[in-house]
Parts: sequence; C-alpha cells; structure tokens
Amino acid sequence: MLVTNDLAIAQLETQMGAFPMGMKERWRFQLDWLACDCVEFLVAECEGSVVGMGACADGKTKYRQHVAEMKRLRVQPAYQGNGIGASIMLELEKKAVCTGYAKAVLETFAENKKAHILFKKLGYTKIREHDFLGLAEEVWEKKLQ
Repeated sequence: MLVTNDLAIAQLETQMGAFPMGMKERWRFQLDWLACDCVEFLVAECEGSVVGMGACADGKTKYRQHVAEMKRLRVQPAYQGNGIGASIMLELEKKAVCTGYAKAVLETFAENKKAHILFKKLGYTKIREHDFLGLAEEVWEKKLQ
C-alpha cells in the first residue's frame, strides 16, 4: 500500500524510536525536508511497517532546469524484487507529470547495480558520472509522458 506525505511522515515518526542513536537526528532532518510543499513523498507499507519509500522534488536549483528530482528511493532488503521500488517510482512519475514536469532526474551510487537494473527497466538512461565525497555517483534521466 502506498501512502503520501502527511500519513507517510507520521508512519516514519512512529518508527523512529527503533532507530539507533544518530539515525534519529538524520531522520528528523529528512522528515522536516519531506514536509515541504515542494516535495511529494510516498511510503510502501506492509503490516503496519514501512518497507519502502521514495520522494520527488523540484530539481530546478540543482540541475538548473525544470525537472523532477527523484530522491530517497529505498526498499527494505527483505522486500526487494517484489515490484515495490517500481511501484513507488511509477507513482512519483505520475505525480510529477501532473505537476507539469517533462523530465525526471535521479542520482545513485555507481556500485548500486540492483538500482541500475530497476532504472533501466523503467526507461531511465545514465547521462553522466561524478565524484561525491570520494564515491562514484551516476546521474540518470527519463523523459516523462
């Protein structure tokens, strides 16, 4: 089941108690960012637990063009390979199109081969690589319809 912003944030907040020290602070920042009106945020849940998430934000500042920036796509390892990531991405893409975006952009680490398979399957193309804090990162894009 996919849920959006307010409910998704509330669900994540209830699960924050189980996060190790340091992660709570990191998630607090993320939750504050996700509550912004310019961000669409979805979570996938199973039996009351968040098993996947993804967000879409305006990438104009970062990419200097009117693009939807797909961010924070995560699926718990035990739930990967069941279409959850694809469902989240496709729903975010629909919302991006409804908001007027014609292109989506995302970044992922070069070593994240499982994500690359998903992005290719969804029609994304790798457009460049760059260094991010000493790690190889890739930028992918897709024209939205």
